[in-house]
Amino acid sequence: MKNIKLLAAVIGAVLASVSLGIEAASAHGSGSPSVPPHSHPPFSGSANNPLDSASVFYGEPLPLGNGTFRSFVTFDDHGEPTNIGLTFSQETLSSLPNPANGNPSTFPYPTHFYNPLLPSQASATPFGDLELLYFNDGHTPGGSGYGEEHIDFSFYLSTFAERRSTICPNTNQFFECFGEELEKAVQAPNPEAVPTGFIQVPPGSQFYAISGAGTAFFNPLEPNPRASLFFGFSEGKMTFIDVLIATDFLNDLATSQPSGGSFTEAIPQPAGYQYAKGGYYPTTYTVTYDEVNKYTVSLGGLTFRSANSTSVPEYSSPLTLLGIGVFGTVARLTINRKKDRQKLV
Repeated sequence: MKNIKLLAAVIGAVLASVSLGIEAASAHGSGSPSVPPHSHPPFSGSANNPLDSASVFYGEPLPLGNGTFRSFVTFDDHGEPTNIGLTFSQETLSSLPNPANGNPSTFPYPTHFYNPLLPSQASATPFGDLELLYFNDGHTPGGSGYGEEHIDFSFYLSTFAERRSTICPNTNQFFECFGEELEKAVQAPNPEAVPTGFIQVPPGSQFYAISGAGTAFFNPLEPNPRASLFFGFSEGKMTFIDVLIATDFLNDLATSQPSGGSFTEAIPQPAGYQYAKGGYYPTTYTVTYDEVNKYTVSLGGLTFRSANSTSVPEYSSPLTLLGIGVFGTVARLTINRKKDRQKLV
């Protein structure tokens, strides 16, 4: 009877630890976002600026409008990467160039394309290239956010040269994949490599199959498409993480929080924790505006993941594993005691 009570207590402890682990994982951005749809604007009054980190390294500043923008990567006191992103001034945002004669961007071209250089220290992350794509009238899939004026901040898992030479290097005049290269680009990834709820954009959409990028996946139920995510895949492996931010969203942040504010959202992880390669992957993305009139858009909470690892997801906390170990030990002790009693009989 004592053994039965002990086992029951252990089972309860294990279940409790699992529950705690899941809650902790949700707080750190693993799995699909559990945050309900936001009332607008969903901004924090205190800026959670990644540039306040222990060590910050910048890429070369490049001109944009009447200002500049540049990439950065941050590290903690232990030398581990924590954030990667871009920073630019409000002056830059307010002077984004217009297309010639006021014509809108045309498929699949953005109004303007920029390729900021990463600092050499970014090699500590799995990201090898950044792109800024400015769409003055949005792009597909349509609807609020995607169809508005916005900037796509695309973080690629390979360098510009690598992805341009391996992902549909032979394209038509619109940089779209075709033939056998199209089949490779849109190859369905393992569901365990795709965040839950994300689906491939339909054929005919922008980013369905583009040279150097592959095919895009998005969340059709995204509660805040004006600040949202796309994931890119080619030959079944992830190629990029794209943060789409509407320019009105950035303006609202500066207007509602003139002394500094931020917006942070969880990044859903692959459903089965399968990653294209080992490295420090983000668990959040953040948009900030600070008192010196500068914006940052960054991927944060960088956490090391093994390539194609499905062993222990983030919610399997040490407490959970300890509970399972204790359960196994008690079970073995119980079996051994029964055997000893049988011998005595």
